[in-house]
Amino acid sequence: QILAMVDSLTEKMKSRPDDAQGWSLLARSQAAIGRFEGAARSYERLDQLKPNDPDILADYAEVIAMTDSRH
Repeated sequence: QILAMVDSLTEKMKSRPDDAQGWSLLARSQAAIGRFEGAARSYERLDQLKPNDPDILADYAEVIAMTDSRH
């Protein structure tokens, strides 16, 4: 059920590219279920919307580290 909700939000965000709150929720949700590559892409978009936000950058760095550690 959680996976379906994340998938639904992923689809919804395609039509809402400027919704920073939505991208934040999606990025955190993807990271929570272990979809680190998707979370990194979502944080990248969020960083474009809210550049240099320290909280976003810290979370973004964390998911990048998790992505790198899986390879």
